[in-house]
Amino acid sequence: MATNVQWTEQGDWIAGGDWGSAGSQGQTFDLDRWQARFDELRRRHHVPGASLAVLVNGQVHELASGVLHRGTGVPVTTDAVFLSGSIAKVYTATLVMRLIDEGRLTLDTRVADVLPEFATPDPEATRTITVRRLLSHTGGVTNDFNYDGGRGDDCLARYVEAARDVPLDCSPGTAISYGGLGYIVLGRLIEVLTGRTWDQALKDLLFTPLGMERSMTLPEEALRFPAAMSHLGDPGADPEPAPAWDLMPRSAGPAARIITSAGDMARLAAMHLAGGGPVLSAGAGAPLPRPPARCCRPRRSPPCSAARPTCPTSGRSPPTAGASAGPCTTGTACPASAMTAPPSASTPTCASSRTPASPWSC
Repeated sequence: MATNVQWTEQGDWIAGGDWGSAGSQGQTFDLDRWQARFDELRRRHHVPGASLAVLVNGQVHELASGVLHRGTGVPVTTDAVFLSGSIAKVYTATLVMRLIDEGRLTLDTRVADVLPEFATPDPEATRTITVRRLLSHTGGVTNDFNYDGGRGDDCLARYVEAARDVPLDCSPGTAISYGGLGYIVLGRLIEVLTGRTWDQALKDLLFTPLGMERSMTLPEEALRFPAAMSHLGDPGADPEPAPAWDLMPRSAGPAARIITSAGDMARLAAMHLAGGGPVLSAGAGAPLPRPPARCCRPRRSPPCSAARPTCPTSGRSPPTAGASAGPCTTGTACPASAMTAPPSASTPTCASSRTPASPWSC
């Protein structure tokens, strides 16, 4: 090996002198070192099994540790798939940006212009909800509308129809309001513009071009691969396998269901980090705005002062950190010890080890 190559503890290398690679630098990946570290962290935190993918200089390195199911003892392998939940929104957003790339819509297209069946109880607000606002969680739609549209290919159409009477959490464009409903609407928009189901559009326009052979949208498709079971338990103890896996309806897909391997997820990330090819044109995501810093609380909750937010008329008080939520009466103040102020925000949020129960929203 050339003597003019220096290595750092992190695995970076720098070459100098008269050698052919003089002046170059880069990184390597010590697989054995990271496997040992991965195993140690998994055991320390009582995680039954995990998979890890690391992207280095365009190359995906995959590691696996533990078991898929503590009851069966089947080991995790790098081709194992995991239910990835809300990361599905990244996949849906990528498809939307591809359609914008192709000129089929713009970020400022009004959703109702593409989906006439889309509506909210506020007709004026409905007219102002754009693709941009749903992508950036500033459309004012809720995250708390769970509806089973059935197993058919019309499940998203049925969801959008059922969502017409769901109240907005806040006025569109005024604040951040995490909105799973909005991403399911975007999934339906993808269907209308492509003539495919959301599931098939993902396969044709994202999975196949990127070689993501271990990514899918339906639970029955996961049976082709080793699949990780969910586990339940208290912190600091080994959890037990959950009694069931993936009970979400098909209509939740665009917001909450991608089943994938860590390696395939890294391949999606690599596409974005490399500028979008072959799925997106260079800089396709650049027009997305910086969302407002203020958090939105549901309109059905009474307003709170900037200093001490209050509980909604019915529900549970925001707990202090580490405490369980308890019942409260109207106007009960949020304990000062539970409040934190995010940067550049005037509205406090509640810091807690558990999410305050709906309809409270921080």
